[in-house]
Formats: sequence, C-alpha cells, structure tokens
Amino acid sequence: MHTDYEGKKNDLLAKNPNIAFEMDCNHELYYRESNMSCNFRYESVVGTGRVEIVLEEEKEKALTLLMNHYHPVSVKFNPKFVHMTQCMKIIVNDMTAKRAMPKKNTLDYKVMQFQGEVRSPHMYEEKNRS
Repeated sequence: MHTDYEGKKNDLLAKNPNIAFEMDCNHELYYRESNMSCNFRYESVVGTGRVEIVLEEEKEKALTLLMNHYHPVSVKFNPKFVHMTQCMKIIVNDMTAKRAMPKKNTLDYKVMQFQGEVRSPHMYEEKNRS
C-alpha cells in the first residue's frame, strides 16, 4: 500500500496495525433462463494481518512492485516523491479464497451489461433494438 504520511488511515493504523482485507476480481453478471436466476461470477480473497511500515531504503522497490502489477513497463521514480510517500506492507496472518465461476458454455447462460441496475436480457435486447 502507499499513502501520504498524514491522515485518518495512518492515525488508525498507528493505534492498531491489525487489519482485515478483501480483494475481488473477474466480475461478471449473468442470467440463466432455465431457472430464471441472476448471479455473479467472481474470485475473492479475504484475510487478516498486520500492517508494517516499509523502511525508507525499501520504498523504491515496493513502489516498483506496485507499479509492475498495473503496468508491464518499469518506470523510474523521482527521489523527492519516493521520500514523500509512505509505503506499507501487510503481513498476512491468515486468508481464504473463494470463486464462483460457473461454466459459460451452456445455452441459457447470458452475460448481462451491468449498469448499476439489473435488467433481464430481454429488456436489454429490446432497449438496444429501438
């Protein structure tokens, strides 16, 4: 994680570095006509751990690892901004993962466009025909 040196998050972590975390990805809203149900495909991880401050000499490596997660090309960091950024790491105590990834190859599996409200596939098709 990275953050500024001041703020509510830092104040709370200074008082108690123990945390719970959750991450999820690969979301897809789908509808099955055979049983008239909507659901989500997803993968998730939840766990608990302890936050520790990354030492000054390890910050550039930590920021590089973070950036590499989002972009394949390595970048150089301005030392001024590295010094101004607080980096933290999570020491994981325990975690568990879950996935709901039903097979897509059934005839009645329809991916729905998620726009903040759930619509039946027929309503979506009719809207697009107009």
